[in-house]
Amino acid sequence: MHNHFSNHWVSALEYGHPRSSTSATRRSHDSAHHRSLSVVSGSVLVLATISTVAVACAVTFLRIGFVPVLTNSMSPSLEPGSVAITRQVATSDLSLGDAVILPLPDSEGQRYLHRLIEVEHLGTKTRVRTKGDNNPLADPWTLEVTSSTAPVAIASIPYLGWTANVLRSTFVRLVFAALVVLLVGVGLTRLRRQHLDSREQESDDSAHLSGV
Repeated sequence: MHNHFSNHWVSALEYGHPRSSTSATRRSHDSAHHRSLSVVSGSVLVLATISTVAVACAVTFLRIGFVPVLTNSMSPSLEPGSVAITRQVATSDLSLGDAVILPLPDSEGQRYLHRLIEVEHLGTKTRVRTKGDNNPLADPWTLEVTSSTAPVAIASIPYLGWTANVLRSTFVRLVFAALVVLLVGVGLTRLRRQHLDSREQESDDSAHLSGV
């Protein structure tokens, strides 16, 4: 009788606990995997949010602008299909060599981006002449800049201009905004679900270990 119970107890120690330990290890591994996915997804969302806020702050406080380049008149410094990054500069500070966005004469609402080849400051007035880097001749007009500031190109982003040009359409912008909101909503929902699953998994692991 004694040997029977003793053998049974040894059998339980040899075969019962290793199976429980293996199951607990597997569950712990799954829980760690869920937590890793949650951290990665959360990091991507945080980076996207920070990038959006940074761009918004740059546009609002630093007066940074983004303008698509559609022609090759400013090649090779500004290639068609790129996006020119602009900064507002006081008209009185405009100087030779600045690539400036100015109103196109006799074309209401139209603007163009060319380089200043002549700048004349006359008291509160500023007169300029412009030329495209890739154009053989200067533009056939002299402009008087009436605004207090003018956007000057300070850098460019290749290939992004075609996308920006498409987004000029109101319908496309609305669709794009809706997709962004949808993707953010899906991302937040997924993060919340992963967080809840991770907590449930941890709770199950704790209960299982307590039972062991």
